[in-house]
Amino acid sequence: MFTEGKIGSFILTNNALSSTPLFGTPAFLISSSVDYLNLSTAFFISSSKFNVRQDGTISGSNVLFTGGKIAGFTISDNTLSNGSNFYISGSASGDQFFISSSKFNVKGNGDITASSALFNGNVTAVNISKKLIDVQNNNSGSYLRHISGNTVTGKKNLVFNGSLNNGNIAMAMSIGVSASFTINDIEAPNTGSSLDTAVTVYINTPGMTFDDGAIFRGSPFRNVGVQET
Repeated sequence: MFTEGKIGSFILTNNALSSTPLFGTPAFLISSSVDYLNLSTAFFISSSKFNVRQDGTISGSNVLFTGGKIAGFTISDNTLSNGSNFYISGSASGDQFFISSSKFNVKGNGDITASSALFNGNVTAVNISKKLIDVQNNNSGSYLRHISGNTVTGKKNLVFNGSLNNGNIAMAMSIGVSASFTINDIEAPNTGSSLDTAVTVYINTPGMTFDDGAIFRGSPFRNVGVQET
């Protein structure tokens, strides 16, 4: 058993292995002794660009992890994930997910799905499809805002902007509720466009009317002629 001395250019003591000091400082140090009073500063492994302290803190200028966990994140050769909350892949292609979370997804082929998105700059696309919401009795509370009169047949706003009871933002709406009512106004998303080009309303419920005080830029209504009250 060697308790001190040198092995090649390495210096051996009873609790440490280090390189020959250069200008008074070893290039690296491995220590088996624990300074219980200074755990945050005592080094278990010490070098110029990689350090492991007694309390488990690791510092490195260039670190490669091929597996394991970093806090609550799980890593593998090409993925970073946090349970079912989100997933990032470095090898996704085609319909495989590059980024995946509950309300935002990006596939390897560039397809993006989001529950709500805000673009502050200009958006250029070859084709933009309007999202169609089919309003029936079971979801009408998220898209038809009662304004006055009877709660079923009175005046209601068509809500496209997602501001009512967790409704989705939409650019087209199909009205198929069982009872007709009076359309009071349209609450459209802020698209910067005039209303007639911003939204489309398909009327599938007979007997619908709209209030004569409502101001519509053009006519967004389709399918059935809506009568003015």
